[in-house]
Amino acid sequence: MRNVKIGDKSTFKDWLVCLESDPTLETPQAKTNYIDIPARNGSLDLSEALTNNPIYNDRQLSFTLFLYKEWIQREAWEATRQTIANYCNGRRMKIWLPSKTTHYLSGRISVGELNIEKGFATIEITANCDPFFYKNDITTLNITGTQTIINEGYPVIPSITATTNTIITINGISSTISAGTHKIPELIIKEGENTITATASIVVSFQEVVQ
Repeated sequence: MRNVKIGDKSTFKDWLVCLESDPTLETPQAKTNYIDIPARNGSLDLSEALTNNPIYNDRQLSFTLFLYKEWIQREAWEATRQTIANYCNGRRMKIWLPSKTTHYLSGRISVGELNIEKGFATIEITANCDPFFYKNDITTLNITGTQTIINEGYPVIPSITATTNTIITINGISSTISAGTHKIPELIIKEGENTITATASIVVSFQEVVQ
């Protein structure tokens, strides 16, 4: 049975409700910053001036839960809606869609009122979500010497852990780090293939995200 997972709850397995139709998820829209300068053709696009990459607005998720058994009484439907609302209404939680169980959304959830029709009831769920899907597991790699790694999505600044002073180079940009865990803004893992070189063994970890 197709269902949505919210936090550690499954809409079907835990609440015995199913999806009325596939969830609707907006495509994230880029944040833009255009400046109109007199006597200049067009405008000055500063949308990527600070990041060198596009940044995005939140995206909206919505889906309808279907309480379908005719023998269920109104009181039972209302109790189910109350259980769902108590668990997630107003909370920021992880959300897994049936079409993408390897990645999750993160968003603040709103649980709608119970809508009763003849023989069934529905509940509308909406969420204001971050622009990306997050990979379920943090990518963690042990690096010695030179290695090529793959980032499936948006560029990210990795967390780098070293046990001794180390020179690390990512895609031609180098930095010297001491023992400990660091995030260096200049060291960015881009989308796709990346080359990492370290003069001592290090651990590199980062959260992969996709649209």
